[in-house]
Amino acid sequence: MIHENYKMLLFDLGGVIIDIDPSRTENEFRKISNKSDSKFKGLDYRNEKYSSELITIFFKYEQGFLTDSEFRDGIRKIGGIDRNDEEIDEIWNLVILKINKSVLELIIKLKKKYSIMVLSNT
Repeated sequence: MIHENYKMLLFDLGGVIIDIDPSRTENEFRKISNKSDSKFKGLDYRNEKYSSELITIFFKYEQGFLTDSEFRDGIRKIGGIDRNDEEIDEIWNLVILKINKSVLELIIKLKKKYSIMVLSNT
């Protein structure tokens, strides 16, 4: 039950409204990289805490501190990946699985009574 005094509800886009699986992107980058697997360790942030130059690029990009070109160039350089822009974009977007329809339907119902906001770090 939602508290009666609430006027607004906030939902996270990735992982709540949209089902995601970061390991899909991590695994694909590992397959095509000429660097060691450890470079990509921690990209799937749900499983472990790890820090590397490559992980820093991922998080800076998600936070809006890098342009698309800067992100792709960083992936190429630090990740040892020789792919064009479109291929890198396709791999990056493997994280997206599907829209969670039941949550979306709930949000539509709640919209009648509450202001709805969606938060995304991408």
